[in-house]
Amino acid sequence: MLSKLSNTGLQMSHRSIVTLANADTQALGFLNAPMTAFSAAFSSDATAAGSTHEFKTETRKLLDIVAKSLYTDKEVFIRELVSNASDACEKLRFLQTAGKVKSLADPETPIEISITIDPKHREFIIEDSGIGMTKNELIENLGTIARSGSKEFITSDKVNASGDTANQIIGQFGVGFYSSFVVADKVEVFSRSADAAEDGEGHVWESDGQGSFTIKPVKGLPRGTKIVLHLKEDAADFCKPETVKKAAAKFSNFVDFPIRMADGEKGDKVKINKNDALWTRTSATEEEHTNFYRFLSGSSYGEPMYSLMYHTDAPLAIKSVFYIPEEAP
Repeated sequence: MLSKLSNTGLQMSHRSIVTLANADTQALGFLNAPMTAFSAAFSSDATAAGSTHEFKTETRKLLDIVAKSLYTDKEVFIRELVSNASDACEKLRFLQTAGKVKSLADPETPIEISITIDPKHREFIIEDSGIGMTKNELIENLGTIARSGSKEFITSDKVNASGDTANQIIGQFGVGFYSSFVVADKVEVFSRSADAAEDGEGHVWESDGQGSFTIKPVKGLPRGTKIVLHLKEDAADFCKPETVKKAAAKFSNFVDFPIRMADGEKGDKVKINKNDALWTRTSATEEEHTNFYRFLSGSSYGEPMYSLMYHTDAPLAIKSVFYIPEEAP
């Protein structure tokens, strides 16, 4: 987790194989109120003024491969976006505990994650009330490949536009936020920094993955990040509640924050994850370790060569799980 905290917002963080987690999280006592107000507040207006930016060469190459890929495990984008949202929430909680947030925006908003689907407009939406991003952070984090493995592979001579290449990149390294373009032909990212003293204005990042992205200021955004995926026709299944709930539940039980999703015709959001973090238990099955290991590493395959669960109460209350990979990262 310490390695993950150095990343910002929904940036495609390089998840450490060794994770130190959940050091006395109960002491933080975040609110358990529903996320309705947070979701509603994201209905904001983007102003006309904006700027256009080009993706870096290796990023354009990656996007071209991902957008044209026939990668079969399309639900991987949910894993990546849930993980990024969790990272954003974890960083905010860490900075709050360390007293490093000068003036918290929307202090009454609970730290949590929300998923919404809109079948009519074929949209998949994920929101978090975590650390959020400034304009510069949106440009830096969403315009550059941060994963060293992905970047190295992309710039090598092995890369071409074949399905095998896409499978290898997505399956082995993961592509974080860019996995959105496996299922979407347009992505919007609305974000506002949690530090009101640092950046009181929100922004929207928008791209069709074709080589450039735009950034515009947005009025009335709450703290956190909202990602809107405009799904491709062949990804319409991700507008079906049963499909999304199954995939989200599969990846969210390792997340230490409430994840809510609309249930039933009324649209009331209910918690879909158990919050039974693996590292808080005294034991776990081999299958659970394998799934968690893949969640951390961003890989669709592979198993840990060795795992260790470590708990201690002094001098600090620490609950953790350590993994040693079969191969060097």
